[in-house]
Amino acid sequence: MPELARKLRNASGPEVYLGIGDEEKLGGSSKLSILRERAVSYMKSYPGADNAGPNISLHSELRSLINGKENFTDNILDYLDAALDYRTSLLSLASDYAQFADLNSKDPRRFDVESWFQQKFEETQAGDLRISAAARAQIQKYHKVHQLIAEKKLVGVPLPTTQRPDYEKPQEYLAIAFASSNLSLNEVQDLINRLHDRRCTQNPSFGFILVTKMLTVNNATQYLIATSTVQ
Repeated sequence: MPELARKLRNASGPEVYLGIGDEEKLGGSSKLSILRERAVSYMKSYPGADNAGPNISLHSELRSLINGKENFTDNILDYLDAALDYRTSLLSLASDYAQFADLNSKDPRRFDVESWFQQKFEETQAGDLRISAAARAQIQKYHKVHQLIAEKKLVGVPLPTTQRPDYEKPQEYLAIAFASSNLSLNEVQDLINRLHDRRCTQNPSFGFILVTKMLTVNNATQYLIATSTVQ
């Protein structure tokens, strides 16, 4: 697994080295190996700062896994597996929403929310008043759209025992995509209402229903189907 030996840039700051270059360090566990690969992929998707409230405990465990820790309990591994399933599914859902709304946006797995905010902050400090005013207007639009998305619970809420903690990036990604468009706030609100209605009535293949892997019992993996709590 040579890809695990290369540097992984932490979206929240410094570069870290993934010093896992041989099969011996994988301990012969295919479950652990697969989960470690998924953790690397997730951490490369700009999931947000390690010290952001919802990320603290999860990212700490994932970085320990990535850097070679082996002695995880089955419960911790199942928790990490379920959290990665949940967060990956939400990014796919956000991508589906963006496509449905015909937004010209990047793949959410390749989009860095923090870099967008940094760019907008720098633009607000620009000497050109047109640039600074446009940046301030876009940030204001972002906050209004984010509130609309949250009110409609477009990405639902995580199950308390298997999908916690919350994942902010899908909402932020969508809010930025809408704020970066030429749509008026009224047009955005109409689209968000349509997305909400579509999510509540569409076939599960649209992406909202999430399959979360649970504990392994008698060598068989149990599954839980999580649906929206929105009325």
